Amino acid sequence: MAPKKIHSESARRYAITLEDKLVMIKRHEKDEKVVAIAQSFGMSQTTVSTIVHIKDKISAHIKFEVPGMKNTVINKKRGKIFEETGNLSLWIVGLNRQRAAISQEIIQEKALSLF
Repeated sequence: MAPKKIHSESARRYAITLEDKLVMIKRHEKDEKVVAIAQSFGMSQTTVSTIVHIKDKISAHIKFEVPGMKNTVINKKRGKIFEETGNLSLWIVGLNRQRAAISQEIIQEKALSLF
């Protein structure tokens, strides 16, 4: 199974799934050579050696993983104040494009109406 690319076509970096790392570790534990494992996955021997070398860290990571769930990074939802601040900025930009007169009082009134 080929690893997923995480950059443009010209880049040579790949994301290796946890499942692939586990397969590499198990094959190495069955006394398969690193060279053979690397060739089957289409990656360098150094990469496979590093994965095999840090198998303790990978195993520790698996203990905290929920079964059946993929490892994904979840972005924190931004708060309402941050969202409303963005709306206020867009409103000001819109007024600037219309070349409308903007004063501090007008901005404060709009801000109070949003919050």
